[in-house]
Amino acid sequence: MRKHLMLHTGILGLCILPFIGTAHAADPVTFSGLFLAQNEQFRFSVEAGYLTARANEYVYEEGRTVSRLIWDINAAATITARAEMNMTPRWRLSGSATVGIDHSNFMADYDWLTPSPDWSHRSVHWDTQLDHYVALDLGASYAAWQINRTTLNILGGLRYTDFQLSSYGGSFVYTTEDGEFRGDSLSFPDGQAVITYRQRLPALYGGLGASRQIGSVHFDAGILGGVTLWPRDKDHHWLRSLKFKDEFKRSPYLALQLRASVPVSDKGEAFLSARFEKYFRMEGNTHILDTRTGQSSLFQDSAGASLQALNIGVGLRFRF
Repeated sequence: MRKHLMLHTGILGLCILPFIGTAHAADPVTFSGLFLAQNEQFRFSVEAGYLTARANEYVYEEGRTVSRLIWDINAAATITARAEMNMTPRWRLSGSATVGIDHSNFMADYDWLTPSPDWSHRSVHWDTQLDHYVALDLGASYAAWQINRTTLNILGGLRYTDFQLSSYGGSFVYTTEDGEFRGDSLSFPDGQAVITYRQRLPALYGGLGASRQIGSVHFDAGILGGVTLWPRDKDHHWLRSLKFKDEFKRSPYLALQLRASVPVSDKGEAFLSARFEKYFRMEGNTHILDTRTGQSSLFQDSAGASLQALNIGVGLRFRF
């Protein structure tokens, strides 16, 4: 999973190279020519994509990691709809919605419940289903400069990511009560619900973007940085009848995005896009509810979470 994300991030970096122009030939600020040619008032696009992502869930005890759950979305199909409106020659508003469709997922749960630095308990769950994945984005861009044939933009907006995965069946290796390290194992029945996990991650971001025309190909790229706002998650351990609700402190957010498009008609374009985003590790408090007895407990600084995702897609965009 990590190798795939590193490879795709490298591809994003290579694709940004077309935006590197010759600085000594920079023109004064102007918005004729290239910018005005792209200045249709409204645009709408639809895109089919491929999503790969990894979410981490952590449990801490006295500053030590005692549990880590790794939730992988290995290959999910996505549908994205996006609308853009030019409010003025420089200001543009945009909104998008992405929905993920279940395909291939995986979960592994590691525990460190002995003095050994190696894990003492582990369960793996190949039957892990994506219950839902939704990413919403509302943004604005301001065309600030034009250098040669490149327009530089100031970006800002809000993004919200919400997904849920559920694991079923699987196998479990654990250290016995008499101290035999990884000395026993068992299997969960196929189809038996084990854990359901959900993350909800709002983020406020800003950044810089660039657009450039090279022949008939139009490139758009951006780098975004920001902070999460009231991030939270929920974990339901079905076999233990426990619900864990975590609320996290703010943490950094980073995204890289790229789109390359070519005209297919007077008002239509075909495009290839890629977006990598990372919600850095968040830490916070845990509220635990025993669903059998109704008893609840609060633990300070006992939870952590993170998310990184890559979505690659192809689509059509129409200008009005």
